[in-house]
This record gives sequence, structure tokens and C-alpha cells, in this order.
Amino acid sequence: MHILLEAAPRHLDLDEVARRVAAVPGVARIHDLHIWTVGSGFPAMSAHVDLLPGADAETVRRAVHRLLHQEYAVAHTTIQTESAPPLLQVEAPPL
Repeated sequence: MHILLEAAPRHLDLDEVARRVAAVPGVARIHDLHIWTVGSGFPAMSAHVDLLPGADAETVRRAVHRLLHQEYAVAHTTIQTESAPPLLQVEAPPL
């Protein structure tokens, strides 16, 4: 039933995984993170990774894949890299 619901594997903490991915050099943030089990013992992952200015998308993608594979045994990853949106400028109200 767990597989049919595409639920995250019980041994993975998605918040921890997101924090670890966000700490990869070149990553601004991660969103739309989804980890599920395709078959018995075969976890898969998809996510959007926003890149810091100047970061190389392929280098970051490989680093994220390596982290997930080595630390969490996630063998299949789909990582969409995107340019990080510019920070919103909030104007101070007039005095």
C-alpha cells in the first residue's frame, strides 16, 4: 500500500534531505521535493533546485545526485535546475 500511495520511504526524513541538498555548493533552495518508492527497496526522487548566480547547473545536478545516492541510497533522481528568482525589493514607506 505504501508503494501505491507513492509515499516517502519510512527511513527518509524529507526535511533533512531538503536541508542537505540546500547545503550543496551552488544551491539557493530546493522545492517540489518528492521521494517515493518505485518498487520494493527502490526509492526515486524528483525536485526543482534553484541555483545561485554563477553556479554551473551540471556540476550542481551531479553533486545533488551523488549526495542522494551515497547518503540516502536514492538511485534514480530527476533534478530540474532553475535560476534562483531575484530577491524581492521591499520599498520603505515614505516618511
